[in-house]
Amino acid sequence: MPSISLCLIVRNEARFLAACLASAAGVASQIVVVDTGSTDGTPDLARELGARVYDFAWVDDFAAARNAGQEKARGAWTLWLDADDRLDGENRSRLSRLIARLPSEPVGFILNYRSRSAAGRARRAPPRGPVRRAGDRSAPCRPRT
Repeated sequence: MPSISLCLIVRNEARFLAACLASAAGVASQIVVVDTGSTDGTPDLARELGARVYDFAWVDDFAAARNAGQEKARGAWTLWLDADDRLDGENRSRLSRLIARLPSEPVGFILNYRSRSAAGRARRAPPRGPVRRAGDRSAPCRPRT
């Protein structure tokens, strides 16, 4: 099975981090946390939970923070989550099965996700399928039959 790096960009996410990492247990062989200036103990908690923590001075640019995390990721693949994201059991199993059969050519996947509103109601993100890089263009990826 290919190695997976789980990467997160965080700032003052201590109240969410443990549940996020627990929900992704067994999926990633490496956890990279890019901390952008927490004052609530997030970096220490992340270390306690097995993450490698890297300080990153926030420059108002998520791409720069993401690139900093990607530079530290050592897995063949990278899974990005927000600290308040959760993988439920069914989808963790589905993701593990997907990882087990990843192709060797470069492919990117966009996963559907559900989030909860402040009132606790589930909202589903618009569905989008996997994308395969085709030269300099992105093209929809057709599922194998």
